[in-house]
Amino acid sequence: MRQRLSLQKSFFLSAEEEHRLATMKLILQNDLQEMQRLRVSLADGATSSVVTAFPDVYGDLRMLRFLRKDEQQNPVSAAARYAQFLQWRRNKDIDALVRVSVQEKPFQTPFPIVQEHLPCEFDVHRSISTQMDTTKQTTMIPVILFVSDWDTAKMTDLIRSKKGTIRDHSS
Repeated sequence: MRQRLSLQKSFFLSAEEEHRLATMKLILQNDLQEMQRLRVSLADGATSSVVTAFPDVYGDLRMLRFLRKDEQQNPVSAAARYAQFLQWRRNKDIDALVRVSVQEKPFQTPFPIVQEHLPCEFDVHRSISTQMDTTKQTTMIPVILFVSDWDTAKMTDLIRSKKGTIRDHSS
């Protein structure tokens, strides 16, 4: 059974790579169907499958990244790692806990504990509307990210100490 890929041929380094990604999707078919059934409530109140809401996470391009990370581009081992990634997202409720909050407040950290140890500030400029082709108009928001001194050692200590989770520190 041939798996449909959403990527154009120009995304692939070779026909073999394209075939390997299709094989990887075939291996992950049950996992992907399960993810399609998972729903998330979006900032506008609508509900959607996580696959539809976050194509950057659940789409072919992300799977291709997992495939390319594998030195031999083995679709079986790449699929196993991607399945672990999906399981981690489900276990930690990443889509509902983090992604939706980012959509609601895109330029604010969702957790004070993160801001405390990884301080940064966004400077959002006015929207720029661009006409990409005759059928689509895209709005872009230029953003400048000011990054302060990140205390990654402290964040690592907090994670290693397992004295709570980010969820425990959410507002």
